[in-house]
Parts: sequence; structure tokens; C-alpha cells
Amino acid sequence: MKRFTHLVLIAIGLMTATTAQAQVAEQDSLALVAFYNATDGPNWTNNTNWLSGPVLTWQGISGTNGRVFSISLGNNQLSGIIPSEIGQLTGLISMNLSNNQLTGSLPSQLWQLPNLAGLGLDNNQLTGSLTADIGQNASLENIALQNNKFSGDLPNEFGQLTKLQTVTLNDNQFTGSIPAAIAQWPLLFVLEMQDNQFSDLPDLSAIPFLGKLNVENNQFEFDDIEPNVGITGFTYSPQDSFGIAQNSTVNLGDDLILQAEVGGSQNTYQWFKNNIALTGQNSATLTVLSSNNSDAGVYRAVVNNSIATALTLFGRPTMVTV
Repeated sequence: MKRFTHLVLIAIGLMTATTAQAQVAEQDSLALVAFYNATDGPNWTNNTNWLSGPVLTWQGISGTNGRVFSISLGNNQLSGIIPSEIGQLTGLISMNLSNNQLTGSLPSQLWQLPNLAGLGLDNNQLTGSLTADIGQNASLENIALQNNKFSGDLPNEFGQLTKLQTVTLNDNQFTGSIPAAIAQWPLLFVLEMQDNQFSDLPDLSAIPFLGKLNVENNQFEFDDIEPNVGITGFTYSPQDSFGIAQNSTVNLGDDLILQAEVGGSQNTYQWFKNNIALTGQNSATLTVLSSNNSDAGVYRAVVNNSIATALTLFGRPTMVTV
């Protein structure tokens, strides 16, 4: 009698497991249907078997036992948005949607996928900022967001993604500071953030495997660059001009004083007037005593650095009227 009861319990357990598998498989299929509809599935380059056969026979879908582990639909003429239902694919490990025409911002549900390790969204037209929800995706190892229209600051929670190995954020409109916690990532190998508007870069020199760091065409100054010069594969020139283009008026006979405010411990300065170097004006402050009419013109500072020798920073011009 006890053995019979035991066998019955085993059978009930198997039925329960089978039912649970069926439920998650149905959840995955419904999420994919929502994804297909939101990304103009009928007009994809290749939509073989979508909505007509078993889920794991659909073009670009891989998995096992009805569960979806991978979506690979790069260069497939997807358009529209990534729907919130993507968060129901809780078994998803890899998603590649690069080289399409996706638009809109990323749903917060995307960052709640517990197993997502690889995310390729590069070369689309995605917008908006990365929200704090990204910090929930602790499994991420590789993320490619380059060549989109993302903007805003990176949230501090981005620094919690300690398993990241390759990060490509280049060719967007990101601003502000790179989270300091990135300096503690133990596995980071590639970090590309060129062609944005970032303005503060932490010291990343202690990351053991970092072999490529590209930060060119941002708004970094020498204090951002100096600590990182020893990193293999570090590309940091050019950077945006510093300061604010402005007009300034000085009264005849008064002193003309202009200031170049540039971070860095080993800076050298040269001031120019009307694109001609001014003899002896080699400090962060330009001083012209008892100005006269001949001192009117366009002034700017050019700054170099004895550590970050590949970079020259150009000040924005000041139009001086006497």
C-alpha cells in the first residue's frame, strides 16, 4: 500500500512538472507573438514558421522543451518597438536584434530577465535613457548598444553589472559621468564609449583584463585621461572643445583677464589672439595689463599635457571688445 501511494505521488509530481513546463512554454509563445506583432513581423526579411509551427521551429528561435533560450534576428528588417512582453521570456540567455530599424525606448522588463547574458541591440534607432532597472540584470556578460540614439546619463546601477566583459556604447548621445563602480569590474575586456557627450571618466587602470578602451570624441579633460594612459589599447583623442564661446567687453585702460579651466595635473597652455600665438601667455590665466584698442580680437587657449601626449584640447573662443 505504501509503495502504491509512493508511485501515485511520483505520478502526480510528473504531472505537475509537465503542467508547469506547458505553462512556461505557453508563456514564451505568447511573448513571442507580442514581439512579432510589435516589430512588424509580416514584413521581416525572414519570418519562416512564425505563428504557424512549433515555437522552436520559428526563424531565429532556439531552446529546449518548449523554452526559449535564444533570439537571433539580426539584419532582418525588424521595425517598431521592443514590447514589454519580452520580460516574460525568463529563460532567455541571448538576444541579438542588431542591424534593424527598431525605435522607441527599452522596456524596463528587459532588464528583469534573470538569465540574460548577451544583448545585441546595435545599429538600430532606439532612443531614451538607460534606467536604474538595468542593475537587476546581474547575468549580463556582453552588451552592444552602439549606433543608436540613446541619451542621458548612465545610472549608477549600471555599475552593478560586474559580469560584463564587453560593453559598446559608442555613437549615441549619452552624457554625464561614467559610474565609478565600473573600475571594480573584474572581467571587463572591451569598453567602447566614443562619440558621445560623456564628461567624467573614472580611473580604470586597475581592471585586470581591460585590453581596449576607446573614449575619443567626448567631453573628457586631462584629469580624466591621465590615470588611464597606461591601459593597453587606450584611444582618447580627439575630445570636444572646452569652455563656452562668449563675448567680453573690457574698458580702455583696464586689465584684460581670461581663464582657461581645464582639469589635469601636467597641463601646458598657449594663448592665441586671432589665431596667432601670444608670446609669454603660457599659463591657465591670460592677463593683458592696461588694455588698449589694439587688444580687441578673438582669444582662445590651447592646452597640452605631458602625460596624455596624444591629445590637444582647444578652448572655445572669446570675442574681446575694448
